[in-house]
Amino acid sequence: MRLRNVPGSREALAESPYIVRDLLTRRGRWSETVFGNSRPIHLELGTGKGKFLYALAQQHPEINYLGAELYSSVLIRAVDRLTEEPLPNLRFLCLDAFDLPAYMGPGEVQKIYLNFSDPWPKERHAKRRLTSERFLHSYEKYLAPDGLLEFKTDNTDLFDFSLESVPAAGWELVAFTRDLHADPVLSAGNVMTEYEEKFSSRGVKICKLIARQGQKKGASMANIITTETFEALALKAEKPVLVDFYADWCGPCKMVAPVVEELAGKYAGQIEVYKLNVDDSPEIAQRYGIMSIPSLLFFKGGEVVKKQVGFVPGPVLEGILKEVL
Repeated sequence: MRLRNVPGSREALAESPYIVRDLLTRRGRWSETVFGNSRPIHLELGTGKGKFLYALAQQHPEINYLGAELYSSVLIRAVDRLTEEPLPNLRFLCLDAFDLPAYMGPGEVQKIYLNFSDPWPKERHAKRRLTSERFLHSYEKYLAPDGLLEFKTDNTDLFDFSLESVPAAGWELVAFTRDLHADPVLSAGNVMTEYEEKFSSRGVKICKLIARQGQKKGASMANIITTETFEALALKAEKPVLVDFYADWCGPCKMVAPVVEELAGKYAGQIEVYKLNVDDSPEIAQRYGIMSIPSLLFFKGGEVVKKQVGFVPGPVLEGILKEVL
C-alpha cells in the first residue's frame, strides 16, 4: 500500500513535545528521562496512527507506553490525537525499529507489541519482517529476560513464518491462536487496532501469538549499528569504538563473532563495540573501503586508527585493542 504524503508532517513532528528526541542520552534511563518515573515500559513497533497504544495508555496509567513508527505521514495522526487529548504515559518515536538497540539499554522494555506488521511477501525480503530471526535477536538487546512479545496479524503466511522463526531464534512460543476473537483466553482484554476492526468486520480471522526469550548462555555485548546511527555512535563517541563489519552469510564472520563478544564484555566501559551488517548498510561499507569481511575497524576521535581484515585469534585481536586504548 502506498502511503500518502502529508505536507509538513516532518516539521510538525520535529516541534512536537510528544516525540522523544536526544535518544542516545536516554539509554538506560528511558522511564526516568521521558516519563519522570520508574514504571515499566511497553513498546509498540509500527504504531501507525496510534489508536491501539492510546487505548492501552488510557486503560493502564501505571505503565509507560512508547510507539515507534518510521513514517512521519502516519505518525503525525497519532501525535495529533495526543496533542488534542494528552496522556502523561504515552510518547512516540520516529525511527526504524532496527535502530532501537543503539538507544535502549538491556532490559528496559517489558513488553513489545507487533500489530499487523508489513508481511514483506517476497522471500528475498524475509529479513525485513518484524518477526524474523534478525529482528527477534535485536529485541533481545532491550527486552527484559522475562518480557513478552505479542504479535497480531490477518496474514496467514506471515503467521506461519512467525511460528517457525520464533523457535528458530531460540525463543519460546507461549501461546498462539489462528482465531483470536473466538479464543476466550487470548481475547480477554484485547484492544483492537484499526486494521483489526476493518478485517474482522469482513469476517477475516485474526491470528495472535505470544513469545518470550528462551534461556541464553549469555547476552550479546555488541550492539547493532546502522547507517542512521553510525555518525552518532561511532564518529562522535567519547570512548574508542570497534565496529565489526559482517554479513549473515559470511562463515569467517561467524568465527570472529565470539571473539569480538568476549572482548566487548572484558573491556566493557573502556570501548564501545558494534556490529554493522554490510548488506543493510552498504554505503558505510563503501565509505570505508570494505572489500572483504569480516573487517574490524577501530575508531578514535571519529577517525579509523586500526583495521583488521579476516579472522584472527582472540589474543591477536586483544593486542590490537590494547594498542588503541
